[in-house]
Amino acid sequence: MPAAVRRFALIAATVVLGLVVLFLAAWATDSAVLSGQVARNVDLDGRVVGGLSDTELRTVVSGIATGYESKPVHLTTPTGSIDTTLMGLGVTVDQPATVNDTLDIGRSNAFFMRPIDWGARLASPRRAPLRFTVNPPQVAAKIATLEPDNLTEPTEPTLTINDGTIVVEPGRPGRSLDTRALSDQLERDAANGQDSIDLNVNAIAVAPRTTDAEMGELAAEANRITASPVDVTLGQATATVSTAMLRTWMSAPPSSPEAPAAPTAGLAIDQARAAADLTTLLGPLGDAPTDLTWSVGPDNKATFTDGRVGSACCTPASLDGILTALHSGTGTAVLAPATTPPVHDAAWAKTLGIGEQISTFTTKYPAGQPRVINIHRIADIVRGMVIEPGQTWSLNGSVGKRTVARGFVEAPVIYQGEHDTDVGGGVSQFATTTFNAAFFGGLDFQEYQSHSLYISRYPYGREGTVSWPQPDLKITNRTPYGILIWPTYTATSLTVTLYSTPWVTGEQTGQSEKPKGACILVTTERTRTWASDGHKEVDTVFATYRPAEGIDC
Repeated sequence: MPAAVRRFALIAATVVLGLVVLFLAAWATDSAVLSGQVARNVDLDGRVVGGLSDTELRTVVSGIATGYESKPVHLTTPTGSIDTTLMGLGVTVDQPATVNDTLDIGRSNAFFMRPIDWGARLASPRRAPLRFTVNPPQVAAKIATLEPDNLTEPTEPTLTINDGTIVVEPGRPGRSLDTRALSDQLERDAANGQDSIDLNVNAIAVAPRTTDAEMGELAAEANRITASPVDVTLGQATATVSTAMLRTWMSAPPSSPEAPAAPTAGLAIDQARAAADLTTLLGPLGDAPTDLTWSVGPDNKATFTDGRVGSACCTPASLDGILTALHSGTGTAVLAPATTPPVHDAAWAKTLGIGEQISTFTTKYPAGQPRVINIHRIADIVRGMVIEPGQTWSLNGSVGKRTVARGFVEAPVIYQGEHDTDVGGGVSQFATTTFNAAFFGGLDFQEYQSHSLYISRYPYGREGTVSWPQPDLKITNRTPYGILIWPTYTATSLTVTLYSTPWVTGEQTGQSEKPKGACILVTTERTRTWASDGHKEVDTVFATYRPAEGIDC
């Protein structure tokens, strides 16, 4: 090689080496300067973040995350479309992962590749990944609330009787949106830079947790073990349960949703059906429970008498013992009576704080009329009813339809401004008396309606009527205590008294009226005073009266 060529090659090599050294020195210097910061020339979701500190980057990522919460998502399903947001589907920016991945740019690859990566970023910005958290079960739950039309639970196979033999009623698949595929799509499309996300969501079949074949095996087992009758004993009573009856008791609870891959848990006794049949076979098995009762003493204080536990057939364990007898082939089972508690007990009553009179109201009527029979009858039915805290009491819902069989008689009524007669006529006086007791007791009215014609024995503008099924009187108890309704009567008067713990009282503090077509609208002002701090609130009740029978408003 000529000397000139060798000198040129040496100079070129020296220059290249020098450039490499300068490049590496620049990379090393830049890396040192930006140690602990985002590498140079990096952007995140369109924002330049190169050179930011860890704290500054977290602030930027937090702002990006807030913006993504409201990103619109339009989902097209087989039964229609759903408009929601990423946050509405439970999809959020994974801020810690996004920060870590952004800080790792230029530092996580092999050491010898880092200068090359740095040089590439000088030529073109490096985009940091925006990480998201997508929880498929949460997406499925959100979709379930947004689009119930696409969701159908599978029908599990069951045991049934056909011509005296236990057979399988086949199961049927349900339908659900493919939320797992949706989760994958959401994660791919969430950070694609579009203003909104538009996805198609398909429906997929959802198989029953138990197969027909698995249930068929249980049907065969049930037929085998019920081929012979079983003798049962409860105390001194005995009876034989036939094959036909035993087979109606056989059931096979489906596998648990928490263990969908498991077959059915096995055969079981339908305990409600078995208890009902055994009560018929064995006769009366004990006394019914007696519920707690309320009373009001001469001191005008409300007290209660605890109820009594009853007994009936049979304990769940002893009913399951019938299945054990069937499997073992012994042919006999000993039953044990079950206790049946009253609906309400002393523990329940003590939590209600019912004791003192909080309001009372009396209305009058002429003695001896048929309507008085109805007033007394409904008072007897309602006496002792309790409106629990937060509960709304409905007169119609608690008393039911007034019928001759229930002790009501035909008496005058007013329907649509016209005088008429009907079974239960007159019970509106009970409604009006109760309305006023609640009015002065400071209770809330959810529903009420005045008589269409004013009746002078009632307070003007402050009364309510009732019929079946409408109109109704509904009273809401917003106090922390129970409210005992205690109607009493004489031959010429009805009194409704409410007992509780003093919480709020009401008084009439004003009344006005104005025309409403041909009718008069009466507005009655009530001021309620709270016992705890004496503060007052004003509300109103309304009544609309026609000027005469047959005149509409």
